[in-house]
Amino acid sequence: QEPQLDPAKDVRGNIEEAVASIKTAQTRLDEVYAAYADPDADFDKLAAEQADLEAYLQTTDGHHLDRTLDVAADALRLPPWDADVTQLSGGERRRVALCRLLLSKPDMLLLDE
Repeated sequence: QEPQLDPAKDVRGNIEEAVASIKTAQTRLDEVYAAYADPDADFDKLAAEQADLEAYLQTTDGHHLDRTLDVAADALRLPPWDADVTQLSGGERRRVALCRLLLSKPDMLLLDE
């Protein structure tokens, strides 16, 4: 029952896997904002995409993602964000995996022990 963490990523990188779609939406929204600077841009298309992205981030509380991650890390007493997951104790690894799981907002959680 050892949790599977990505050894190539630090604690934060492993946690952010749970919110990858939100991070992708944030990045795309920044790209849309930058695209408005192009005078030849299709502004109607950009506005529609911006509205969709803003709505998604609003419903997922994506505008406050960093705060959400910090609260979750504090609540579960995670090691520092930049800690190497290969150097964590078994309990720390399980807490990182649990935090990632909780942030993914599953429909159902079945926990043992």
